[in-house]
Amino acid sequence: MEKADQRREKQGRNHIIEIWRILFCLVILGFHISAKTEWPYFHVGYLGVEFFFLLSGLGIWQTCMKREATKGSPETLSKPRYFISYAKKKFLRLYPLYFLSLITMLIVRMITQSMGVRDAFICLKNCMAEFLMLQCSPVGGEVLISANWYVAVLFWGSLLYVCIYLLFGKKVLSVLGLAATVFLYAYYFRLIGKIDIIFSYHAFLRALAGLGLGIFLGGMHDALQKSVLGGEFKSASRGIATILIRLIPNLILFGIIIYTNLGHRSRVDFLVIGLFFISLLLLLTGTDTCPEKLRPAVKRLSGLTYAVYLFQMPVIELLIFLLF
Repeated sequence: MEKADQRREKQGRNHIIEIWRILFCLVILGFHISAKTEWPYFHVGYLGVEFFFLLSGLGIWQTCMKREATKGSPETLSKPRYFISYAKKKFLRLYPLYFLSLITMLIVRMITQSMGVRDAFICLKNCMAEFLMLQCSPVGGEVLISANWYVAVLFWGSLLYVCIYLLFGKKVLSVLGLAATVFLYAYYFRLIGKIDIIFSYHAFLRALAGLGLGIFLGGMHDALQKSVLGGEFKSASRGIATILIRLIPNLILFGIIIYTNLGHRSRVDFLVIGLFFISLLLLLTGTDTCPEKLRPAVKRLSGLTYAVYLFQMPVIELLIFLLF
């Protein structure tokens, strides 16, 4: 168990972060319920998506670093084969449930809108770009689940960053991740002063910004781990500085959840994203403080967040139809 915990720490994942993954999934759920009803809560819950982009960007960095660690060994795949393998694994991890959620929504629409078979086929045809995860591209058209833009841009954005890593290496990946973050969030800041999707392609830009920040987070964390400072953080997390390493990031994230309930779209969005970065960096650098008995439950619930995200909209739409 000790070796497994050390391996999880090295990979940048711990159960405290998984708990926050569950909570921010609920925040996003609250936002979509609020958007569909008069429920007066979590009007800024969309910021939870940025939290997940950071985690996904961190995952991209960790995946690339695994390849770095095996360079020169016989099992190391060539760059083209590695890219194909990564794309295949990413697709198989994301697409089956994604596809099933779209079919579920189509069935829900047939029930809630009295849609016949012919109309369902027309809807299916009009939404074909969404089934191909191209709804945020120039070929995009109608969509069945507006929230599924996240999956599409996550998939294509991940492939782009992995391609950059394979072509230019880890240092360029980290620097370009930060550059994309600064440039794109500055673009949003000047254009509308908040995080939002005005045009379909803005979803892809938002993904590149969030994923890039997560990639930079991974690079920053690795740099800290290799430095003297990283060792000091580890030892401090057992001593006087416990409040800094353990308590502060959790308080910040709890404060963000309160803000998503009480705030409104504004330039504060960009401050929240910065606080996400700081909190995750501190949590990654500290130790996993989740009680041993809670870890299996946290792991199971965390594993459900993707399914909850995908199927929330069909369920919400069906419940509104049945209850109201």
